[in-house]
Amino acid sequence: MKLTTKIGLASLATFVAIAAPLMTIAGWYPNREIRKWDGPNTPGFDHVTFNSFYNTPGYGNETEFFDSAQSANPTYTDVQNVQPGQEIYLRTYVHNGAGPNLNGANFDGPGVARNTTVKIQLPSTVGTAMNAVSQISASNAQPGSVFDTTEFKSANGTPFHLSYVAGSAHAVTRQNANLKLSDSIVTTGALIGENQADGNIPGCFEYAEYVIVKVKVEAVPLAITKSVAHPSQAFAKSVEAKPGDRLYYKIDFNNSANVVQHNLALTDKLPAQVQLIPGTIKLYNTENPNGMALPDNTLFSAGGQSVGDYAAKINGYVLMQVTVKPDATGTFTNSACVRSNEEPFPICDTANVVTPTPTPTPIPPTPTPTPTPGTPSLPATGMESGLAAAIGMTGLAGFTRAYRKSKKGLVTTKVNKSR
Repeated sequence: MKLTTKIGLASLATFVAIAAPLMTIAGWYPNREIRKWDGPNTPGFDHVTFNSFYNTPGYGNETEFFDSAQSANPTYTDVQNVQPGQEIYLRTYVHNGAGPNLNGANFDGPGVARNTTVKIQLPSTVGTAMNAVSQISASNAQPGSVFDTTEFKSANGTPFHLSYVAGSAHAVTRQNANLKLSDSIVTTGALIGENQADGNIPGCFEYAEYVIVKVKVEAVPLAITKSVAHPSQAFAKSVEAKPGDRLYYKIDFNNSANVVQHNLALTDKLPAQVQLIPGTIKLYNTENPNGMALPDNTLFSAGGQSVGDYAAKINGYVLMQVTVKPDATGTFTNSACVRSNEEPFPICDTANVVTPTPTPTPIPPTPTPTPTPGTPSLPATGMESGLAAAIGMTGLAGFTRAYRKSKKGLVTTKVNKSR
């Protein structure tokens, strides 16, 4: 089962109903009664509940109801390796597990799900791995909503993001192989149904359906690299520094797209262990080859520092100077991000500073007392002195690009689906 350590999901149910981006929780939730299908005589539930059977002949484990397939290879799986330029189908399986005897003569009984919607939450991030979430809800279901995720990984390490293909949402039902659904499926949710998108889903396997949307895997046209260096030394992803040292931080950014990126904005988060040297933040680009001074505070604000529009294949960088505070210890990380009007999702990178581990002062051994003549001496048991580890400068690495997700949530464990 994909059930990610099942995180005591009973207590999570209330949280899930409220929390809005759920991209960081992998697996299905909330916890609910799950029944094994043992054949045609298996009783249905006495209330509306979605995807709560396993061992079903047509689908298998219904709790794992969300998966994906490449349009060029329509084999649905729970983890999809993707690369820019591909189109991916996202599929949600919907089954109301209420007993068919509760549907009523005219589908007016308590077993018919009302106001049934499907909502696909696409990840609002750029990165090399991410989840999308499918949510099935009904006004009379118990629980009111059920969720499942499907995962995307970069096939070659290239960062990407997903965008919805407008007009692609549809349902495949017993009565209609292409029931068109609203594009609101990726925002507030879209009504589904059997013959029309009226929100009514009767209980029983014969009324199960698939909801399908299409997304594009898109390359990220903005790139950013954060690095750090001592004066007159090469920039690297990590350096060693002592309290009181002066350092340069550098933010390289580049528009790798074939179109203009408008209103690029940079944000930076200095670690608490360093202090900005006032007046040292400067922007370098084709219009400012000698550097243009920037305010001391804008770069570190929520909105960030605007650095202008950048044509295709044009880059720039920002330099700033800091000092390492006297009480700085350990390893501390500086993070910088870039975004534009066309690419509103922040693309980020980091650089590290490592302070040396203090060398402990050796403790002299306790002298062995001289034995009194005529008294047998005892074995000496003096304390051993520790040896200090020699610490050298870390090797300076060349420029590398690293991209990081803006959000990291619960650590989860997956078991692959078997359909």
